[in-house]
Amino acid sequence: MSNEIRLEDEVAGLHSIFMFNIELHKESDRGCVLLAASFLDNCLRELLKANCVDDESAFNDICNGSSPFATFSGKIDLSYLLGLISLEAKRYLHIIRKIRNEFAHSMEIIDFNTENVANRCRNLILESFPEDSNSPRSIFITASFGVAGYLAGQTESALKPEVAEDTFGNIEEHEEYINGRGAQLMDALKDKYFSNN
Repeated sequence: MSNEIRLEDEVAGLHSIFMFNIELHKESDRGCVLLAASFLDNCLRELLKANCVDDESAFNDICNGSSPFATFSGKIDLSYLLGLISLEAKRYLHIIRKIRNEFAHSMEIIDFNTENVANRCRNLILESFPEDSNSPRSIFITASFGVAGYLAGQTESALKPEVAEDTFGNIEEHEEYINGRGAQLMDALKDKYFSNN
């Protein structure tokens, strides 16, 4: 039964990624970029959540509001630092983020053919891209779709950790260390800092 549910979850996840791709094609250039960045930001959030203990409140505290991990950039960097995404995925996500910033903060009318945007899109090309995907918009959509699929795969393969056993303050749990190595360290510190030599 659990395998069936898992398969249904995987199919639902793939469905959302394919729907994301379809929606990107329907949007204006600005809408396409903003939708892609928002979707990928949410994918990163889900990836991080899948790799954290089940504590919704603590998770929301670090991924919402003014936390550094509430931002797209923060989620990208944290995912990379935790080993959840590759260096190349991090690079792609930051390029997509920078393109998003170009569209989100520009008061001018810009599109995928605007020089800065087009140049950034060209940095998203993979060797496996179809040859007909050479317009900046096609490159951006293909890269965003690929990154979304990658993040979904990383999320699907996550091994959710358990809350660590609470031994803090339990002297019996630490007695061996305290009486062994801990005592040696304390003696060494006393000799170094408190001896009359």
